Amino acid sequence: MNIAEAHTGTVRVPGGALTYDVLGHGFPLVLLHAGIADRRMWNRELLSFPRTHRVIRYDVRGFGESPPATAPYSCSEDLRCLLDELGCPSTDILAASQGGAVALDFALRYPGRVRRVVTVGSGFGLFPPPPDPALQRSFQELEQLFTVAEKDLRAGQTEAVVAHLLSAFAPRVRDLERTRLVEMLRKNFEEIVTDRSHRFATYHLTPDQLPALTLPVLVLSGSEDLPALRWSSRKLSETLGHAEFREIPGADHLPNLSAPAALDEAVQAFLVRGGLSPQGTTPR
Repeated sequence: MNIAEAHTGTVRVPGGALTYDVLGHGFPLVLLHAGIADRRMWNRELLSFPRTHRVIRYDVRGFGESPPATAPYSCSEDLRCLLDELGCPSTDILAASQGGAVALDFALRYPGRVRRVVTVGSGFGLFPPPPDPALQRSFQELEQLFTVAEKDLRAGQTEAVVAHLLSAFAPRVRDLERTRLVEMLRKNFEEIVTDRSHRFATYHLTPDQLPALTLPVLVLSGSEDLPALRWSSRKLSETLGHAEFREIPGADHLPNLSAPAALDEAVQAFLVRGGLSPQGTTPR
């Protein structure tokens, strides 16, 4: 492992600040966490990917050690500020769930600054529910989940909130990773359940702009993720201008925690070797 650079810092962004970690030496790789976690979800990747990349992870506003937003802000501008601070003219991005919207929005605004993107369980919220009744029910159940979770949080029933989120998004996560995820859930309740900061976030990305994003994108989805989320990821891959789709067998919404070896294989093949093995790949 090349650990030529290893430090934690804080970068000022308009109206706020972001806490970040950097490890390794090579072409930059930004890790964007899911909206049910913080940068600690990438603890394993922070140690494994410095073999090939200069790895950068950070807490988006309100999560982890980054203070919450109190006024409108741009997720893309936050990422730009961080990359400028670290002297990165271009980067690869590995983004989980909600982080995928940040990655694609940034690629749209700054196309010359992104080489490749991997999204994991991303796409939800970009497209209206399809006419299929079963999928519509899955979309409705997701909305209801957060309604119930917010009600329980306000009533002080925090363990019920943890149970709801684990059951829906991380049923396959076990042992130490599950313990760490529970810690992240408890730390970030307000952001996860009430969108305390994210309600101020602005994006430029819209579905009709996705075909214009012709940079290489790998769209990953866990085979055991919720139906609405699996459908959203596949729809994302079909809409993007140049995307490949792969389903991670046995993984839930957080494949890096529930099926890490399979995730590593797919990401390394795409970022380092420039493509995927034929198995399980749907190129466009």
